[in-house]
Amino acid sequence: MPASETPRVAAIQALRGLAALTVAAVHFVSGFLHYIDGRTFIPVGLSEQTASAAVALFFMISGCVMVLSTRMLFGSWRGAGTFWRRRLVRVVPPYWIASGLFALVALWTGLPFEWTGFWHSLVFWIRPAAGASSVPFSLFLWPGWTLFYELMFYALFGAALVLGQRRAVIAATLVIVVAVMAGQIAPPDTLFLFAITRPVALLFIPGMLFGIWLSARRTVPAALRWLALAGVPFAFALLPAPSPDAPLGFGYVAWAGLPALLVMVAAVGGPLRLAGVRAATVMGDASYAIYLLHVPFAHAFMEVFNRDLSHPGGSLAGLVIGLPLLIALSAAFYHAVERPLTARLNHLGGDHRPARADLPHTLAP
Repeated sequence: MPASETPRVAAIQALRGLAALTVAAVHFVSGFLHYIDGRTFIPVGLSEQTASAAVALFFMISGCVMVLSTRMLFGSWRGAGTFWRRRLVRVVPPYWIASGLFALVALWTGLPFEWTGFWHSLVFWIRPAAGASSVPFSLFLWPGWTLFYELMFYALFGAALVLGQRRAVIAATLVIVVAVMAGQIAPPDTLFLFAITRPVALLFIPGMLFGIWLSARRTVPAALRWLALAGVPFAFALLPAPSPDAPLGFGYVAWAGLPALLVMVAAVGGPLRLAGVRAATVMGDASYAIYLLHVPFAHAFMEVFNRDLSHPGGSLAGLVIGLPLLIALSAAFYHAVERPLTARLNHLGGDHRPARADLPHTLAP
């Protein structure tokens, strides 16, 4: 990507880090630390919407980045194959490692664990969610439900690459819309088909359109970006919670997607003053690790903090200590495991691109 686009790359990386840390913080506060002393730092409804908006932002960023970072791959099936290999190498091995770490933590802490579900989860064989849940299916490392949709999107977008950039976006958009409409007209009777026809998949579309907008070097007027930013709290305050009878449905798309879209427009629509590319990309680089590791980390942290240390300082101290530890652990995982493993696997697959560290101004797929 040209140097002139560097601030936007940094903004996208910053959004990745913000989204991952938001999900982790909400889960940490409402799902773990709350049980220490009953404190609620964020109202339940707002915490759920905040985490869901962060997930929606992830989907939009994925759509945008796939358009921006695949310009050299459009127009051939060879490019599609390269895209699929790079995406699998980037997403799946860290997910397997995080799932293995969670299995060890589960065995250590006495969490319910069964090997069949674990192995099924590694190949994204989804199962019905247990108990009340806003997501109709589950995996062993339960935040992995978003990766199910990411991989579905990658499969579709990779196949569309042969059509060229704009046609690929149009084709992927049409397939997603038709699939969602089909799921509404004739609800599928299998969990897999039900999952892939959920309206939540529509969240990839504004990201792809934004990618086309950015690739044309266009910007959103500053006044509209400020207006979008000002609209974020109103979106959180005024949008009604989605119906539990329609999980990941149109209500969810509006409830989670509108705040995410406003943030996306405000942050990436034009020049954004940042302390520097390096500072802005640190959290973005570690974002996938934060997302994958926050659940096994939280269980292990609570085992030590709540039992062995008798939770000194209560949930507030747990938050102040736990989140920085998670960030440090995730950054170490990215540099020591995730990045070298991805580079090595890509090299074995015949991809001899420079390492990600050598491409500070790009969004390499």
